Amino acid sequence: MVNVLCTLGYSPPVVTEFIDWLYKKNIRVKKVYVLGTQDEKVKLYYNVVSFALKDEFKIDTEYIELPFEEPVKEEDFIITVEKILEKVKFKGIFNIAGGRKNTVLAAYLAAMITGSKVYHIIHKDTKSFNLKLESVRSDLEIAGKNYEEFKNRLIVIRDILFPDPEEFEVIEIPVIPLTYSLISIIKKAFTDATLEKAEVELNSIRDALKFLDYIQVIRSNKVIVTDKGEKILRILELL
Repeated sequence: MVNVLCTLGYSPPVVTEFIDWLYKKNIRVKKVYVLGTQDEKVKLYYNVVSFALKDEFKIDTEYIELPFEEPVKEEDFIITVEKILEKVKFKGIFNIAGGRKNTVLAAYLAAMITGSKVYHIIHKDTKSFNLKLESVRSDLEIAGKNYEEFKNRLIVIRDILFPDPEEFEVIEIPVIPLTYSLISIIKKAFTDATLEKAEVELNSIRDALKFLDYIQVIRSNKVIVTDKGEKILRILELL
């Protein structure tokens, strides 16, 4: 069994249809973490997801609530990665079809760090799907208020939550895993120790860190970590 993390915005089907797809592939899910913001509508849609997955598959869910309504700052990106890594430590399955681009990119970075698989969902007829979703938008929001309301409206919203798998494609996104050994090398490249010429790999990483403005190298190869670099180290130190 595997833990799954899904990003969520205003489209609850991106979570429910993905879990349904996993089960049809005989992939059993231990727990579903849903990453969202403080936006009240997003939280309502999470409730719909939670009720639906419990009702259909008896799966436990947990909402990872980000401390903002919109991820618009650079710091928000770092916080999002940190929040994910608090829950998913390694080898999960990430569905990045929902939510804002900033959140999606943060989830992808977390997947690289944890060595997780990443998937995206594309509907074959996006226009028709969006029209169908909007036609039941008010029902979804009412269904998110409590389980009783969800059950009352299930006959209306079930088809949008669990569409025919022929209506959409699930695409696996390639991931280059940042293994613990590689992360250790990157963290070492942040230090101010003088590097030996033989440490070609470490020097190469340090050059990349300089280009990205994560470090500055002054006389005698002394390294100074920049504010941007400190934020990256915050993430690496979680591992």
